[in-house]
Amino acid sequence: LIYLGTHSYNQIENLNIQHLLPKLDEIKFHLCQPLSPQIIGFCETFLHEDIENQTISINQYLFERMDRVKNRGGGIIVYISDDIPYTRRYDLECTDIESVWIEIRLSNKQNFLLNFTYRPPNSNQSWIDLYESQIELTDQLNMEFHLLGDFNLQYLQPHEHKLFTNSKWSDLITSYGLEQLIQTPTRVTKNTSTIIDLIYTNTKNRVTE
Repeated sequence: LIYLGTHSYNQIENLNIQHLLPKLDEIKFHLCQPLSPQIIGFCETFLHEDIENQTISINQYLFERMDRVKNRGGGIIVYISDDIPYTRRYDLECTDIESVWIEIRLSNKQNFLLNFTYRPPNSNQSWIDLYESQIELTDQLNMEFHLLGDFNLQYLQPHEHKLFTNSKWSDLITSYGLEQLIQTPTRVTKNTSTIIDLIYTNTKNRVTE
């Protein structure tokens, strides 16, 4: 959960849930609470074209979805409080990977971009090339942007003197001056502890928590 300190509202959250529909009632309850997020993204929704928009609608929220087309699984949905003006930036998206770009438009404040992404664990290196094409377009806009998602790429903290698990990804992050905010493990098993659900930003000074 991040709060963008220079803006008046933002609670922004990204969660991996696997199958949206069985959890929809729980999500609706979560989003009607006083301190619920104003923007929340879910990955691995398992939605498909046969599931109509009215089935997944939530009162006082609009939403943007990207379903996996070629086979079942994956998918992203972003719920946005209906009092927040925004634009879906299809021009920054690539249909070959699961990635949704949202431009938040606030009166008397600078617009900024949010990206919600899911990278399947079996993705090859070409996924990084496609994602970088989006980052390159975004970087040319000279805007504040934040990347949230399940990247399934192990992040090593600065004090860990090891080679990064994916040097191509590391080079991408370095070349665009992005900083990773999550410092505690996001996936813990009996034998492993990893940070693979990540938040990157090009304006860390704008994030208070």
